[in-house]
Amino acid sequence: MLVNDARAAGKRAFEETAARRVDRLGEALTRLVDSGDQNAADEVHREVHTLKSEASLLELADLALVCSKLEDILFFAHRRRYDVPIEVLLTASMAVELIAYLVQTNESKKVDVGTFVAQVDEVLKDTGATAPRRDLVPRPPSSNQLQAVASRVPKTRPTVDRLGRSARERLANVACGIYVESLRADEDTAPRLRTLYRELEVELRHQGQIGLRDHLAPHCAGLDAAAREAGKLVAVATDVADTQVSPEVAWALETATVHLLTNAVAHGIESPTDRERLGKSRTGLVRLQVQLRDGAAILVVEDDGGGIDVDAVTREAKKLGLVATDASSSESSAQSLVFERGLTTATGATPGAGRGVGLDAVRNAVKAVNGAIHTKTASGRGMSVRVTIADADMTREVRTFRTQRSDVLFAVDASWSTKEDDAGAAIDMDPLDALGLLRGEWTMTGLRPLVFRRGTSAFRIQAHGRALPAVASRVAPVAHDAPIEIVRVGDTEAVLLRLDRLPVVHKGGVFQTEHPSSGAAGRSGRHRKFVETGSDAPMPEKVLLLEDSATWLVMTRSALLQRGFDVCAVGTVQAFLNALTRWGPDVVLADVNLPEVPGDELCRRIKETRPLLPVILISDGNPEELVRKANVARADAALSKSLGPDRLADEIRKHARGVSA
Repeated sequence: MLVNDARAAGKRAFEETAARRVDRLGEALTRLVDSGDQNAADEVHREVHTLKSEASLLELADLALVCSKLEDILFFAHRRRYDVPIEVLLTASMAVELIAYLVQTNESKKVDVGTFVAQVDEVLKDTGATAPRRDLVPRPPSSNQLQAVASRVPKTRPTVDRLGRSARERLANVACGIYVESLRADEDTAPRLRTLYRELEVELRHQGQIGLRDHLAPHCAGLDAAAREAGKLVAVATDVADTQVSPEVAWALETATVHLLTNAVAHGIESPTDRERLGKSRTGLVRLQVQLRDGAAILVVEDDGGGIDVDAVTREAKKLGLVATDASSSESSAQSLVFERGLTTATGATPGAGRGVGLDAVRNAVKAVNGAIHTKTASGRGMSVRVTIADADMTREVRTFRTQRSDVLFAVDASWSTKEDDAGAAIDMDPLDALGLLRGEWTMTGLRPLVFRRGTSAFRIQAHGRALPAVASRVAPVAHDAPIEIVRVGDTEAVLLRLDRLPVVHKGGVFQTEHPSSGAAGRSGRHRKFVETGSDAPMPEKVLLLEDSATWLVMTRSALLQRGFDVCAVGTVQAFLNALTRWGPDVVLADVNLPEVPGDELCRRIKETRPLLPVILISDGNPEELVRKANVARADAALSKSLGPDRLADEIRKHARGVSA
């Protein structure tokens, strides 16, 4: 019963991902016949092979058979550089149509798959199909072939019409802005805005989270059947975390799971007779484990089979020109070569494997999400493949606190260390003012300083009580460079502050910052909650200060504030770019020796788009080298950090007023 339930769940998940694969397959096939693009050819092969493997594991026999026949057509066409009769390309497009139908309707009984398979065999026989070669580059077909094939390439719609990552992040940014506005709104408007935010949150959860256990574990349900078809006996052990990941991570892990399980059965586990002869149990063991650790998704597939045949892999690699003909066999080299497209040690293709495509599909899927693959093998004892995808977890360890407004919960990532009564250099920040949430004159009573440190960055926040450890759910993930994100801590919404991405502005003793969710540049994107009153003095020059040393940053900011400047002090390049766009400085003061992007390189980029904005480069290093870099970057001045505060202020005013004059 449990197996049947798992298989049913697997088929439901398969409907969505398979529809997307068919879309990509159709698009890649169109590019292939349009231009003979080798990348498109590789993508077509990977998508078909993955569909076939998924169908086999879920015991969708007709779909697996049609995919297998499409592979036959593709390898035949590949052997001839896609210079084939129109009948072959039309048969390929018909196969894609049939695959799309089977995926969408799951009603194979209404389709005469056997007749179609016979037609494929007949076409390949008539055109003289022979064993495929994998070393030729595709050649574009003629225009009449293009028109005939393009008209038949199908389009499907996924069962769940999910948005892409960038669209989800833009929607999350909108939701973030609505939530912040609800905190600013009056008591009549706030509930309506909060309801709108929560409706968006539900949709973002639906769009951006997929349960790993339901998505991956069902693929093991059909592994025993696949093993029996190969004349083998297999026991499967699974340990898949019951957690949520993004669709992109889920699809990459699914591709890896399908092909690694298939590879373990097809190439790793020996036949019962051979295992008995080797003193092993007649039944081979395949393990699938997927866990989240330190924010990364880690998938491990291992078997107790024969391991990688290093000599056989090296021989095939030489045939394909992947290594020199005089190259010696090595275990480390073989572990990498098995992921090359076209390399297989199988004596012939089977319905499940043997075409040299599966592990190449794993490599490309993992690469697409910036993951990594590590393999281990031991002759006669088996093979283990580990896939690691960083930043995959939908939860974060955080530290939470409240400030003057008890109705707003703030959070900071736990990678920032927290210390009370820290007297070291740190930038003062008021998160309420950073979000424009201050209402009138607030008395700073009952607060205590919390200092958050990470690397050379340090921020001091006046808070009620201590920062408490908690786990936050990322219900509406924004882009990595966004200054804030709305998360859930239990049943409570919290504003996750990305401290090094928030511009910190100070004017006349009152902190100010731009609205972090504003996307507009210039005046329309500026938000000031406090403006100093009772002064007829002209607006002070706005200085954007970028420096990775917290001590120097605090000292310089303090000195410039005392001399009447409006200062935005930041410690990272991303926070600098945010402030540059949203705050609109009159002068930029940047350290040359930054760990992320050198200050002179930032200056060069600024001058390309804003040539009149004064940029002053600073350094405590060789003055001649500083001047040389400043000249190359077209900086307006090059100053030593040892320059006194009065002279520094004079230089800043000179360049700021020179532009405005």
